[in-house]
Amino acid sequence: MPPACLELEVAESVLLDGAERAIGLINGLKSMGIKVALVYCSGNRRH
Repeated sequence: MPPACLELEVAESVLLDGAERAIGLINGLKSMGIKVALVYCSGNRRH
């Protein structure tokens, strides 16, 4: 399957828990042609 056909959904909590690492991974995926979408999941946030 070509990378351009893939879209990875990333939960907002992933970015909040480890922003620097997540940004690096997302940039790597984007450089391979994989689309990345941010998903807001209000019910999954830890307090």
